[in-house]
Amino acid sequence: TGGFFAAPERRATLTLAGNLVNRFLADLTPIVPGGSNTWSYWLTRPDNLVSEFPQNAPIPTNVIRIFPGGSSLGESGPLAIAYSAIPWQLAGDTAWRATVRTRGQPGAAGTGATDYGPFAGSLVFNTSKLWSSGTAAPAAGTYDLLSIAAHELIHILGFGVSQSFQNLVVSGSFVGPHARAAAGPANPHLLLAGQSHWAAGTTGTI
Repeated sequence: TGGFFAAPERRATLTLAGNLVNRFLADLTPIVPGGSNTWSYWLTRPDNLVSEFPQNAPIPTNVIRIFPGGSSLGESGPLAIAYSAIPWQLAGDTAWRATVRTRGQPGAAGTGATDYGPFAGSLVFNTSKLWSSGTAAPAAGTYDLLSIAAHELIHILGFGVSQSFQNLVVSGSFVGPHARAAAGPANPHLLLAGQSHWAAGTTGTI
């Protein structure tokens, strides 16, 4: 982790963020390599941003492997970055390869995807920033680790980055039916210009 999560309160805060978004996980098929069914995946290390390629790592049902850590992204850099892992070397039968790519989500394949099946990712927190842990309001001049961690975890789950999300963006506006119903006609544009974040002032609960 580059020492960023050495403090117990930071680890507890990250665990709480994971618990907040964990309810969005359902029916993710396990990845169990064996025999001729092998794989590796491309992962960005959170402590030094170097690529690594874990080999034949099993991933249990409804689990996404998260590798958190800290790295200096500069005073003017982002608070944090989420990197989704991607399959790298994948060999084996058709069903196995589909499991790795979709985690058993029938709508997760192809350009017309309606679902997403992530398996791993890394969270990089900017060590050049000052952070507050726990659930209390952050101290002046610091950033709230809990909300930023939850935000980045949701990107790992596909918000703003998956094909299924992008398929619900039309002319720069998010048209997912549940979000549209909650926003109402008075809020036609829910996304920022980059189309991977809610527009300023959009609120909700997780």
